[in-house]
Amino acid sequence: MRLVRGMMLTAALATFALPACKSDDKKATPETEAPTENPTPVKPEPVTPDPPATEAAIPTQEDFEELALIEITADNLEAELEKLEEELE
Repeated sequence: MRLVRGMMLTAALATFALPACKSDDKKATPETEAPTENPTPVKPEPVTPDPPATEAAIPTQEDFEELALIEITADNLEAELEKLEEELE
């Protein structure tokens, strides 16, 4: 009976002692040590906002009217109308 208790005590101590030894080894490795040199801080580039849209940048009805007068003729009117109807579907 005492032998069994002694073996159980030894097993319990070994179970708790081994992880403690393993964690000490990790602390001593140079991979986990903090670097001794202070790296130079990297400053982020300033963010510039997009310029506000001007009236010239926003297309208006007049812009499309000029283009339509050039591209649409009496000869291709039906074909252009069909293209527009297909785009809307």
